[in-house]
Amino acid sequence: MSEAPGITVTNHTRVPRAFGPRVLMPGVPTVVPPSFLQDWGPNAPGLRYDYSRMPELLRMLDDDGVPVIDWCSPLSMSEGYGRHAIWIIRALLERGVNVGVHDVGWVTGDWVPGDIQDRRRQAYRDLPARIGVAMTLGYDPHLVMVSSPIRIGITQFETNRLPRVHVDNVNQLDHVLVTSKFGIKMFRHSGVRSPIALMRPGIPSHEFPYHERPMDGLFKVLVLGALTQRKNPVGAVRIFKRASQGNPDWRLTVKTRLAAPEVQREIGDDSRIRLVVSNEPPNRVLQWYHAHDCFLWPSKGEGVGLPPLEAMATGMELVCAEHSGMADYVDEEICYPIKTAGMETARTDDGFNWKYIQSYGEVGEWWVPDEDHAVRQLRRCFNNWRSGRRRGKHASEVVATKFPIHNSADDLIAVLKEYA
Repeated sequence: MSEAPGITVTNHTRVPRAFGPRVLMPGVPTVVPPSFLQDWGPNAPGLRYDYSRMPELLRMLDDDGVPVIDWCSPLSMSEGYGRHAIWIIRALLERGVNVGVHDVGWVTGDWVPGDIQDRRRQAYRDLPARIGVAMTLGYDPHLVMVSSPIRIGITQFETNRLPRVHVDNVNQLDHVLVTSKFGIKMFRHSGVRSPIALMRPGIPSHEFPYHERPMDGLFKVLVLGALTQRKNPVGAVRIFKRASQGNPDWRLTVKTRLAAPEVQREIGDDSRIRLVVSNEPPNRVLQWYHAHDCFLWPSKGEGVGLPPLEAMATGMELVCAEHSGMADYVDEEICYPIKTAGMETARTDDGFNWKYIQSYGEVGEWWVPDEDHAVRQLRRCFNNWRSGRRRGKHASEVVATKFPIHNSADDLIAVLKEYA
């Protein structure tokens, strides 16, 4: 017997909710007629809508014949997922896709651009599209909470194993896009059954313009980001110290939003190394890139790793690990790859701690950069920089040509066409 037509509404609060004569009990899916939307709207607080019984209510195209999708993700430019999502949304709009934008709500609203705020306000008044796209962490319920009957997810992970809760969420999607080639094999090996597609890495290189750096005799190295143990900032300090051999012409800046006492201990009394802990507007990152010559990135695992691409776009030299997501763009032609020494457990005291593993499942292992090789590569980078054989200018051109953000948008559009 076919299902009765209607919209399934679930009350996600902890108390019964009255909507006219109808009372929605917490957590109980209830089928309501389309008139419910006219009376209470498509975004009544605390309700989750499921239109799979009546997909014809939702649009695939707008009045001008333009493809329509609903988008759900963090939106703050200060967050990695949020910044990346905003870039992709804009690239989709430039490709002619009509994107209704929703925020997952688990990050602050700081630094949400005006154009994205406008689209979010507009989408709140509209019915969702028939296709919904969520770009967020694998354990985030919003990955599968879009109201659209066709659900597409964009997510990633930074180790060789996708945790159990991530797998369970992804398997509820009609399609998932991962942000690097290694993720396809890793997702499948971890138990993902949903169709998997690659979203090629990309950045809006015009937002990270090339900058000619003056030769003032100082070799200025930068490590930047939310520097958890996975990012390996302590290893970066060790690599710098060994490669520089006390040379007073070398400088290192470690810029992070998080307190880093272990980094400070590793720095010790080396006056050439500066630790900066501050939470700054997102556009400030460009000034950090432009003020330094070399970006050092000995990360132990990345779903994609956008900062190295951003740094190269501005003309920085790059010394970078060559595993996981970074393997899609790290190449001897444009930077100085760091080999991998081996694998180690990804359990840490900060990100993938015991509480995380208890909640979401085992996290597997990640890649340990070969610090001896990193020292040689950073030293080699310095020698080439000093002699005028710098790679930054060419790297900037390659990033602009091979890694535009429109690649990412086009890969998503290709998946959307399968369901249109």
